[in-house]
Amino acid sequence: MSNKIMVPLALSDYKNNLFKFAVKQAKKTDADLILVHVIEEKDVKAIRNIASYGFHVNEEQLLEAIRQDKEEKFARLLKVTDYPNNKISNKLLEGDPVDELLQYAINEDVDLIIMGIRGKSDLLHTFTGSVANTLFRRSPISILSYRDPFSAERLRKRLG
Repeated sequence: MSNKIMVPLALSDYKNNLFKFAVKQAKKTDADLILVHVIEEKDVKAIRNIASYGFHVNEEQLLEAIRQDKEEKFARLLKVTDYPNNKISNKLLEGDPVDELLQYAINEDVDLIIMGIRGKSDLLHTFTGSVANTLFRRSPISILSYRDPFSAERLRKRLG
């Protein structure tokens, strides 16, 4: 089955259920697990715009602080798993999330992508779009969609 599984993570402060699910799937095939986070291009541009308005912001120092924060969050994930650390790697990318994730997955010859869904309302989702939605449409690599307990319950209620 899959030898390389890529897991795009928002690295927000939610309960890492996606990571735990991905580890469970990786154990089934002894796959390498690649954790990926993308610092969005729009966030980098926002930092640069603030500096361009004359505010005293050290762009590179702020971006480096963001990178460090994300690396620390990756490190915390590794502490909560019993999956061998030599089977897990992480990558921090910058740019358009869809483009960066697809390019990285292809370059790394990933066999499977495991993604979560966001808990956005249908109306908000219609206007904002979704990285996961776009990846599902554009990816030549199979994607396994994870439902966190909150989203799963919300979807069950909708059907019930």
